[in-house]
Amino acid sequence: MRAAVAVALTLLASPLAAQTLEGPELYSGEQALYEAAAREGAVAALNTPPGFANWAAVIRGFEQRYPHVLLTYNAAGQGAALDTMERTRGRPTADVVYLPAFVAVDAASRGLLGALPPERRPPGFDRIAPALRDPAGQWIAVHQAPVVFAINKRRVRQPVRSWADLRRADLRGQVVYASPRSLIEGVAVALAASAATGQGAGLETVQPGLDLLAEIHRAGSIQRIETQGAIGPRFLRGEIGVWIGLEPDILRVRHLDGFGEDMEVVAPTEGTASLPFAVAMLRGARNENAARLWLNYVLSEAGQRLFADGLVRPALPITLAGETAQRLGAIAKLETPDQLRIAFRLADIQRGWARIPGAPER
Repeated sequence: MRAAVAVALTLLASPLAAQTLEGPELYSGEQALYEAAAREGAVAALNTPPGFANWAAVIRGFEQRYPHVLLTYNAAGQGAALDTMERTRGRPTADVVYLPAFVAVDAASRGLLGALPPERRPPGFDRIAPALRDPAGQWIAVHQAPVVFAINKRRVRQPVRSWADLRRADLRGQVVYASPRSLIEGVAVALAASAATGQGAGLETVQPGLDLLAEIHRAGSIQRIETQGAIGPRFLRGEIGVWIGLEPDILRVRHLDGFGEDMEVVAPTEGTASLPFAVAMLRGARNENAARLWLNYVLSEAGQRLFADGLVRPALPITLAGETAQRLGAIAKLETPDQLRIAFRLADIQRGWARIPGAPER
């Protein structure tokens, strides 16, 4: 009988003991928030793809640090995430979501995201640049992805340094990018072209950027407008000379997929733009403490370094070192467009790009 009582008492005591964090707190109040999150028991994350931006390592890090908070997630895509949020409005089945920041702006405008008052925001919130966070805390960027050029040195012998270079005769039929009409990566290319023409973060108009892309098309440089998933494999097979795309996708092909030193990664001299990706808590989230624990972790220095290891640029201004710092070197002329303006200009980009000679119908 005494043994049974002792075992029961041990079982009752074990969960509380197990909730103690290993090592020092990542931020003041982490232990208390973990205990509150453990009482809720779980956090559900929409559109959190393990294969992108090192999310797999971030997920593992969260699970190891907080074993009494069950993390569930999917990689269904932003469209499916938004559909789920709309369908469950008022009684969400998830707690947090990961979206391109300008899509998060749209979600916030629909009343789908919850605002975080100052005392409940991640500890590093005020260190993040204003362009990378909503003033009311409805969304917060976790990382950025600049648009850069990938140069296949096996096919392209002369250096490519600028958007103007893409009109050269020797690049005829060599350049590939994703469609701005249907893909986030393509929208980013159009934004980067606008930044190169001096439009800056305000995006009063995107027409100069579309005109720049039209000039590259008229020069005959465009090999094809491609679906995003096909570009990396085709570049690996040596079928593309210049790829205009998001830096993490390009760096993955170079450093992780094995293309190596035969690829040169170039930030164009005229300038480029960066596409932030954000996390947010859903309005009415059932597991608010667990959701905050998740947001705080991905925006902690520990979480941000995991993203950097995955070849994306952290939103939190932290110092990188070694190989990671070399791979994510400084970009001289980099704009982060106003995310609300992107949302306003998205239709202009899609309509204007469709009128470019050679642009596909979809």
